[in-house]
Amino acid sequence: MARYQQDSSNASPSPSEPLVLLKENQLAHSAAQRLLSPSTDDAIWLVYLYGPAGVGKSHLVRHFVREARRKNPRRRIICETAAEFLAALTQAFARQDRVEFQERYAAADLFVLEDLASLEGRIPAERMLIAILDELKQAGGRALVTSATRPGGLEKMAPRLINRLRGGLCVPIELLGRTGRLGFATKMAASRQIPLSAPAAAVLADEGPGTPRELLAALVNLELRSRNGRPEADEGLLRAHLRSSSSARDVTLTKIAAAVAEFFKVPVAELRSLGRPKRSILPRQVAMLLARELSGQSAVQIARYFGRKNHTTVVHACSRTRAMLAGDPALARDIERLHRALRRA
Repeated sequence: MARYQQDSSNASPSPSEPLVLLKENQLAHSAAQRLLSPSTDDAIWLVYLYGPAGVGKSHLVRHFVREARRKNPRRRIICETAAEFLAALTQAFARQDRVEFQERYAAADLFVLEDLASLEGRIPAERMLIAILDELKQAGGRALVTSATRPGGLEKMAPRLINRLRGGLCVPIELLGRTGRLGFATKMAASRQIPLSAPAAAVLADEGPGTPRELLAALVNLELRSRNGRPEADEGLLRAHLRSSSSARDVTLTKIAAAVAEFFKVPVAELRSLGRPKRSILPRQVAMLLARELSGQSAVQIARYFGRKNHTTVVHACSRTRAMLAGDPALARDIERLHRALRRA
């Protein structure tokens, strides 16, 4: 039943490669593992994992499904992307076997659905998913759902479905911090036998991107250079790759600062100045968080743009803002709107 299209790119972790557990994904991994525990009255039946593209949600899911099968080969597992779920549902409607479709999913011991946001605005699919989750819970089944945003950020999703998701365990997968980037790069380089000097590893830790996918792309580039007779990766080669691989999809720091300044009614220059007027503290922290999630720039680069000397300022701003989001729904909605507006732009 599980359907995976394996990525042919060497810049994506293959299912056979180890799952590198770091501070940023450790909680998500532990939450997923709870779905494999014996059924009890207070057991978690649904886990919702969310995080930006490239943070490793799919890789974690693949390892989780493999572990689920290893522990219990008889476990009935359905693992699909939301796009695959939608395509299968469309075919079921065409064949007029909606009931059979619903029963097959509801009878699973474990239902894994990736990239839920693809179902936004698809009302029949959302209704079907609500019915499946309700039956699954009643029958003692378990569900793992992934998405790029927390449930409240799915603005076009049916409120009833969002409530179902919030009723589970919602866990974010964060962008990699400095320690996470260093740990991931070191372990993946060792796994793939890619020569990585200590100075090059330090460049990835200090200036590298925040997602495992992009870090692995940098490592693969270094591996290709090594195979072509180039000398062992050094910081110069790595910095050149990081500059050349900046994605056209990334939102520039200038656009992020302008959008945040307009929203909070403060001057852009104030966000980027060394001064600390009270009215600019929150907007600057929000801008740094959005920059970390959307720009593809390192914490060092973001700190420099906003007039800060130390990248730890950015790390602290992101941590503080995320903590505020948990207790301030209004701020969470505002940041989500900014996030979506910048992506659309």
